[in-house]
This record gives sequence, structure tokens and C-alpha cells, in this order.
Amino acid sequence: MIARFQRWFPGWYYSPNRWTTRDGIVPFKMFIGLMGMIVHLEAGEELRDSNAVALGYANARAGKKNARLRGYLRALRRRAFPEIY
Repeated sequence: MIARFQRWFPGWYYSPNRWTTRDGIVPFKMFIGLMGMIVHLEAGEELRDSNAVALGYANARAGKKNARLRGYLRALRRRAFPEIY
């Protein structure tokens, strides 16, 4: 559980400068509240991953034929890397 917490909120579990507790560990209510958010963060990550797979599959199957898909991927590249495209 702490490892998941550290993945999403690095450096928050033990931080004497941030938390005013005696041991410098995140207060329990804050810990539980943030742990509840992790489910939603992981769901968003899974959705992004599945969208990437779906786009890759669609591009492999019909990328040259489908102008709408090519336009979407071109716009996506511009949003992701505006300094290059």
C-alpha cells in the first residue's frame, strides 16, 4: 500500500518539513484520502494505455486509407510535441 502511495505521490509519505506530525509521516486521514484517489488515477492511466493500443491497431489496419484517422494522429502529434511539428 505504501509503495502505491509512493508511486503516485513521491516524497509525500515521510516529509518532516511538510507534515507537522511527531514522526514526520503523512497524517492518517490525508493518507486514506489520497489512497482513495489512486484508484481513479490508475483508471485514467489504464484508459490512456487502452486508447494508445486502439489507435496503434487502427493505424496499422487502416492508417493509409483513413484520412480522418491520419488527421487525428497528426493533430495528436502536434499537441504532444509542438516544438517538433
